[in-house]
Amino acid sequence: MRRYKRNKKNDIIIDLTSLLDVIFIVLLVVMAGQFTASKSQENTLAEQQAEAEAMMEEAENNIAVYENMIDTMDNVNKYIIAVSIAVPYNKEELRKREIKLLAEGNELKSFPLVGSDTEESFNEFKETLEGFIKSNTDSPVILSLNDDDEKILYRDEKAVTEILNELSGKYGNVYIKGNLSEVMP
Repeated sequence: MRRYKRNKKNDIIIDLTSLLDVIFIVLLVVMAGQFTASKSQENTLAEQQAEAEAMMEEAENNIAVYENMIDTMDNVNKYIIAVSIAVPYNKEELRKREIKLLAEGNELKSFPLVGSDTEESFNEFKETLEGFIKSNTDSPVILSLNDDDEKILYRDEKAVTEILNELSGKYGNVYIKGNLSEVMP
């Protein structure tokens, strides 16, 4: 019988050629993938940059339009005087209301409407508004009552509208925004 000789550890030879081939192929695939990914990222970046430039151009155009509008408003405000009137109320306290009057160049004035005896407050409001109109007879005065009609009681709206209509009829330079004279007699 033959005995096989046992190889020594130093005699073992491992062929790494095929392993190196596989490693180089994997490395080549990874590098090609990175090149493709960087090309697609460059394309995406170029698209995003073009989109950002278009948005910047649109924003610059919008800024120019806005600046023109501001200039127009400044010019209009030199010739037209706007007066804003609000008569808000709180649903929990219907007996406590107020008339708020804001005229250009003046502070906000408030006229309390407490309870059912509000005639004095309405008269004071009318005198203040008429004084403002008299001091600005050389310019058109536009009177604007509440943009939000749900925030005003009908009786208050009717009383203020009567005052505005009276002043509009009395002074030729007074105009009512929204033509309330047609809505309410």
